Amino acid sequence: MVDEMMWSMGQYVLSAVYVATGRVVHGGEFTAEYPSRPFTWPKKTDEELEAEQMEKELREALRNEELYIAHATAAGLPKSNQA
Repeated sequence: MVDEMMWSMGQYVLSAVYVATGRVVHGGEFTAEYPSRPFTWPKKTDEELEAEQMEKELREALRNEELYIAHATAAGLPKSNQA
């Protein structure tokens, strides 16, 4: 998140310097403008971020369960009959 913020801040500063320098050097002939909307627009909503986090946690839990099963099988433990 911090990297994204720093990258976007750098993009805004670069755009501002470009527009200001162009207007000073070229005067009225320069037509570039500062960005009218955020570069990363539209941003993800809190619900989308929460859903992604839940999905990530579920994948991690499933991976841990698969590792547990693999270690138990390698150790010679019998399979469970539960579904």
